Amino acid sequence: MNKPEIDGGRDASLHWLAAGTVHDVNNLLVLVIGCAEMALDDETLSPRTRQLMQEILGVGERASSLTRQFLALGRPASRPTSAVDVAAVLASAELLLRRVAGDHIQLWLDPGTPPHWVLAESTQIEQILLNLATNARDAMPSGGTLRIAVRETPRRSQGGEDADPFQRLIRIVVADNGRGIDPSIQDRMFEAFFTTKRDGKGTGLGLAVVRAIVDELGGSIEVTTAAGQGTTFTIDLPRAPEGMSSPRC
Repeated sequence: MNKPEIDGGRDASLHWLAAGTVHDVNNLLVLVIGCAEMALDDETLSPRTRQLMQEILGVGERASSLTRQFLALGRPASRPTSAVDVAAVLASAELLLRRVAGDHIQLWLDPGTPPHWVLAESTQIEQILLNLATNARDAMPSGGTLRIAVRETPRRSQGGEDADPFQRLIRIVVADNGRGIDPSIQDRMFEAFFTTKRDGKGTGLGLAVVRAIVDELGGSIEVTTAAGQGTTFTIDLPRAPEGMSSPRC
């Protein structure tokens, strides 16, 4: 069972991607969002059409926020100053996660005992979840099980004992029972633009973005995988200090 520990570092290629494409993509998203908002002003829309337009608007706004995150990946990190409940983000992203996973995969969501506050933007947590869910789906083309759990856990000192009880972590565990990650590529799995998928089937950015977000939030990511036995991503993020919790998600 291989458990590579991944730590810090931004990829220069992500900076190139942001500088070269994000501005134009965001301009297109502004048009999508504007058209959706105008359509929602039409009082003759059927309830079903209105619901679809609201979904288009919501996804467009999320995507616009994500383009800003790509730009931020190329700049010096600036920690968020407000907190988000990871369990609430998991709940709000359930519909998207089920669509990403597909009908052939059983999805189990376990939020633990919320709230689980971390200093982050909700779109950052959502992007972590969606990218890891996509990675798991691709590892289970014939079906399987995907489990996403959130827990609070003590921060361990180097000797293994619990550290200061007020310095705790919020742990996100994303586990699948797919084919696992080949040992020959495990050292490159977080490398930007590296992909084993056929042309047009993958950008090689999903796991790179996950790592970059985790790094920016001051967290760590560990991968446990073996051929034919699935893959588990364990992400630890610092719990937000008391008094930093925010009512928004």
